[in-house]
Amino acid sequence: MSQLRSTAEQGDTVLRLNKPTGWEVGDCIAIASSEFHHKQDEEWTIVEIRNRGRDIVLDRALDDRHCGEVESYDNGKRGTDARNWDVDMRAEVGLLGRNVDITGNENASQDKFGGHTMIMRGAQMYISGAEFTKLGQEGILGRYGAR
Repeated sequence: MSQLRSTAEQGDTVLRLNKPTGWEVGDCIAIASSEFHHKQDEEWTIVEIRNRGRDIVLDRALDDRHCGEVESYDNGKRGTDARNWDVDMRAEVGLLGRNVDITGNENASQDKFGGHTMIMRGAQMYISGAEFTKLGQEGILGRYGAR
C-alpha cells in the first residue's frame, strides 16, 4: 500500500507515490476516493514505472481528482489557546491481486497503541492472504495486540 505524494488531477496518466512500491508493469492497482463521494475509486493497469518505483504510468487517464496533500489547520488563536493540526488527505493506492498487510503506525510498538479491526456481533468475516502487524491497544478491553 502506498499514498499519493502529490494531487492527481482528472485526466492525468501518472501517479506520483510517497514511496517506492516494488510493483511491476502489468500489475493492476486501485486508488481510493479522497473526496466526499465514496464512489470515486478507480482501477488501472501499470504500463510504465519511473523514478525508481515512485512514479506509476497508467493505461488510461484518471476519471476523477485524487488528493495527495497533508492539509494544515489552526484555530486562529494565539498563545496558550493556539492549536494546530494536520489532516492527511492523501489517497491510498493499493496493488490488486496480492496479499494485504494491515498494520498500525510506526509508533505502535513503543506506545502500545496500534490499529485494530473489528468484527461485530452477528457478523461473519473470512480473511485470506492478509498479514496483521502493529495492532492492538494495550489496556483497552477487546483490543488485544497481535505482536
